[in-house]
Amino acid sequence: MVESPSIPISLGLEREIDYLLNRADLQKYREAFIRLGVPTVKRFTDVEDNNLESVVGLTKMEVQLLRQSFSEIQAESKIEDLLVESVGKKAVKMEVSSQEDMPTSEELTQFAKEFKQRRINLHISQVKWMEEAANDKGAASSIDTPENEGRRRKKRTSIEVTVKKVLENCFCGNPRPSSQDIHVLAESHGIDKEVIRVWFCNRRQKEKRRIELSICRNGQASQAK
Repeated sequence: MVESPSIPISLGLEREIDYLLNRADLQKYREAFIRLGVPTVKRFTDVEDNNLESVVGLTKMEVQLLRQSFSEIQAESKIEDLLVESVGKKAVKMEVSSQEDMPTSEELTQFAKEFKQRRINLHISQVKWMEEAANDKGAASSIDTPENEGRRRKKRTSIEVTVKKVLENCFCGNPRPSSQDIHVLAESHGIDKEVIRVWFCNRRQKEKRRIELSICRNGQASQAK
């Protein structure tokens, strides 16, 4: 066969073919295609049939088989290129997005100035604001903790005996005091209004159960007679 020196063949391509290609295993030809890239390998496939064996050491039959699968290999390479390009774009987009989300030092400084001015306009001192923020954080953490939930349930308000007697007397006269009456009782005895309101609610429930129990007992006594 006559060599054709006018046809340029990459020395790197020849080395890859010599290294990878096994005439008994065409799969390695496909690997060479994908590794070298379609544009480079296409130069090899454009070599005339008469020059194939002398230029790159392949027979006509081997190159015929390669050319039949060239379109498939080309499609695989394009898909790989698209995947690499897509992943690269996503990575760049995520990096840019994360950089955009990060506030700059100028933005932080401007926010601090605006926050300070707003706090001054609302007549809130820095110490007071920090105390309220700490209290809010503590309250939020205590709400979400089951342990604290149990502690709140166990917590009970104790009322002095003398105050209980006063409340009992008030209950006998008026079991449903108004908000004003509750306010007066709270002020006079130094107790929170909510404590007194809850006490009256509980006392009414207790009285209701006592009456129901008494009626039930009277009914049973009547049936026994």
